[in-house]
Amino acid sequence: MPKDRHLHRRHSLEAGLEAKPYYYIVIHTLGKRPLLDSLFTGRCVINVLKDHHDRAFTIAFAILPDCLHWLVLPRGTTPLPRTIARVRSQSTQRYQALTGSTSPLWHRAWDERAIGENENIRDIALHIITSPKRAGLVSSIGDYPHWDAGFMGETQAGELWQGLLKD
Repeated sequence: MPKDRHLHRRHSLEAGLEAKPYYYIVIHTLGKRPLLDSLFTGRCVINVLKDHHDRAFTIAFAILPDCLHWLVLPRGTTPLPRTIARVRSQSTQRYQALTGSTSPLWHRAWDERAIGENENIRDIALHIITSPKRAGLVSSIGDYPHWDAGFMGETQAGELWQGLLKD
C-alpha cells in the first residue's frame, strides 16, 4: 500500500463534500493498541469531538479501546480533513498530558465512507453505537460509557432508540 494513502483519502473527502455531506469515519489507534481503554482516556477524545461541534456536527460516535467510529456532518467552511486532523492532534495532546506518554495516539490514515442519499442515517448511527456490544466489550450497550448519538434525546426519537437498544 502506498505510503501517501492518507493523502488520497483526504482528497476524496474534499472532492465529495457537496454531493454527500454525511461521513462515517473510523480512526484506529497507533498499532491498533487498546490505548482508549479507560474512562479518562476515552473522555479525552469525546471532549475534543464536542469542542469541534461548530466544524463538524457529530451524529453518533463510539470510542472503542483501539478506534473511534464517528458519523459526522461537516459544517462551516473548514474542510472535513482539516477537522479530522485537528481532532486527532488535540485528542493526542490531551491523551499525552493525561498519560505522560510521548507516543502518537492515532494511526496516520483513517477510513471514511461518504453516506449516500438513499442510506438511512439512523441505521448507520445504530450500527456505530452498538459496536462495543458487537466487539464483546459489554453485554448491553447501556453499560458502555463511550458512545452517544444525536438522535438520543428526551424526544419521541430518543424513546425509539431506547427500545432498539434493549437486549
